[in-house]
Amino acid sequence: MSSSSEPGNEREPHGELWVERWILPALRESTLLPLLLVMVGHVVAFVAPTLVFALRDRELGAQMAVLGLIALTFACVRFEVRRHGRPGLVSAWIGGAWLAAIAAAWACNHYSLF
Repeated sequence: MSSSSEPGNEREPHGELWVERWILPALRESTLLPLLLVMVGHVVAFVAPTLVFALRDRELGAQMAVLGLIALTFACVRFEVRRHGRPGLVSAWIGGAWLAAIAAAWACNHYSLF
């Protein structure tokens, strides 16, 4: 029998290992909060204009990017639900980033920033 079919030797998908190794420690460690806020700010700075271009200008590339970001969001939430039985820190931070990006996209559109 091969070693990959043994129950104790099952490998986790690569994305789950990456989230546990790099993302979750940054969310749990309070000294990394400034770095985390800067990272979320960069995400908002990318997602807000993408939302404006996808919704207002109906650009296909921006719409595909938004669909990809939504798929990544669901993948992260699915990871936490599968791992912990409910959404957790990663889902909360991603949700906050989406809310901030939507607010920034509205402000950019309302004040004609681009």
